[in-house]
Amino acid sequence: MSMNDICASGTDTCKFVYARKDHVCCECGKTIPKGQKYQYFKACWPQLGGWLSFKTCVRCSEIRDSVIDKYPPTYEDEGPAFGELWDYGDGIAKQIALEEFES
Repeated sequence: MSMNDICASGTDTCKFVYARKDHVCCECGKTIPKGQKYQYFKACWPQLGGWLSFKTCVRCSEIRDSVIDKYPPTYEDEGPAFGELWDYGDGIAKQIALEEFES
């Protein structure tokens, strides 16, 4: 399961694109340089004031997908919120990153 599976409500956009300019990853805060692939997510949350978009580097996107695979959300709108991956589930993303992506 990935964010693409979870975020399929019809008004959501979740896709990988290539940066036309530098962006900042909403999870790790590192620069996504021009030309690099990243995950783009856009959705409408009326309770938060309308349309919001998030840009996630490939590494953080893969870690988020691993977190979701290992700890599947009970409901569609659960799971690590954008910008809160590293704090989700008592730091489970940090543990997964060390186990799967740093070795």
